[in-house]
Amino acid sequence: MHCLEVMQDGADYGDDASADYGDDAIASPDSDAAGSHAAGDGGGVNTVVQRRRRLAANARERRRMLNLNTAFDRLRTHLPSLGSDRQLSKYETLQMAQTYITALVDLLD
Repeated sequence: MHCLEVMQDGADYGDDASADYGDDAIASPDSDAAGSHAAGDGGGVNTVVQRRRRLAANARERRRMLNLNTAFDRLRTHLPSLGSDRQLSKYETLQMAQTYITALVDLLD
């Protein structure tokens, strides 16, 4: 599969979390006041709201890491095997991909 085909296959391996932020991603003056204590209480964000935001952020991060790991697994399937039993690390995968692409370009020249 060529690089262009990989880009056009419709798979989304980027950070799709931007579409999943929900209501608490954009702070507006009105929404900020709704989740805060009274001005005399120090003005901190309600702990329930903080917890909900933290859980949402954790879920976005888990989803982002899952997408990233899936993309690395897919990249590994397109690289030649070294014959070892262990899976290449992310760093090794990127190094191997760079070397492999360079070798393929040299083959075309």
